[in-house]
Amino acid sequence: KRAINFDDTRNDLVEVVNIPFDQSDHLKTEIEKPQEGIKALLDANREYIKLAMGALAVLFLYFVVLRPIIKWMTSFNQSHADLIKQLPMTVNEIENKYNNNVNALSYRDKAESLMKSKEQASATVIKDWLQQT
Repeated sequence: KRAINFDDTRNDLVEVVNIPFDQSDHLKTEIEKPQEGIKALLDANREYIKLAMGALAVLFLYFVVLRPIIKWMTSFNQSHADLIKQLPMTVNEIENKYNNNVNALSYRDKAESLMKSKEQASATVIKDWLQQT
């Protein structure tokens, strides 16, 4: 009586009633029949089908999109060579184009020819180098 705070002075009443359990979910599962045919096969292998579809999508992207782009970017033909010739040249390429005889000389020969043509300036440069060391 203490557990439910029963008090006779308030005229409390305790009534015990038996209520049956709800069995409607149990009956529904018994009524359902197992599926047969293609639908049952698809439902049983749903995860494998998802993986296969993802793999097919990746293969499609590779063969239809990526592979042609990679081939296009790595291919080289004569039209590309013509385009490269039209690009600006470097200073070294311009010098090679117009000064074929000077490029045949070694660096030592170039320095000697420069010193012979400008003796006074060459002597000044060498004196400055000697003073710095």
